[in-house]
Amino acid sequence: MSIFSRAALASTLVVSIGFAGSSSAALYDRGGGLIYDDTQDITWLQDANYAKTTGLNIYGELNWYAAQNWVSNLVYHDSVRNVIYSDWRLPTAYANVDITRYSQSGSELSTLFYMLGGEAGKSIATNHNYNFDLFDNIQQVYWLGTEFTRIPGFAWYFDESVGYHELNSESYVSSAWAVRDGDVATITVPEPSIIWLFLTGFCLLAFNLAPKEGHD
Repeated sequence: MSIFSRAALASTLVVSIGFAGSSSAALYDRGGGLIYDDTQDITWLQDANYAKTTGLNIYGELNWYAAQNWVSNLVYHDSVRNVIYSDWRLPTAYANVDITRYSQSGSELSTLFYMLGGEAGKSIATNHNYNFDLFDNIQQVYWLGTEFTRIPGFAWYFDESVGYHELNSESYVSSAWAVRDGDVATITVPEPSIIWLFLTGFCLLAFNLAPKEGHD
């Protein structure tokens, strides 16, 4: 193998180390009470009834307007990355998709339902896979942040007990699950000591691979 090829291989190995552990999976526990959904590129609060946990009301059930107000004003401290997030929203329906009843990919919540092993017509509480245990306090019915424009005052919700979408008056009370766009792990900056270790190792490797001058 030529010195150039060995140097190129060494460089590739060093870069690859930095990406170790990035193999794809549906859901990642990022710590700090945050679960990343790489299928939809969104981050869910691990606590699926955070409104109750924080004492907003005894059950955490809100009408649609109150749910929108709560989530848009939610400030959450990520204890792992020591970052505060204030860009939360309700899950939404996908544009230009028929989200009536049992459409599996009609909304962010229905997509998550099937990622958790849900089955149409069956409750997620009793029919689920191991991903279900990533979350706490999953409730029965959740608001979507999507209004039904053809009927003023109505919005979509998703029923976890049977896995379907339905419309209801925005004055109806339901649970609210906070979600935000993107992956919180992308803001993590590698420790300087790790960067220094990679650079030092690469420099030493490159030095050892460098051609040596011959002697007469």
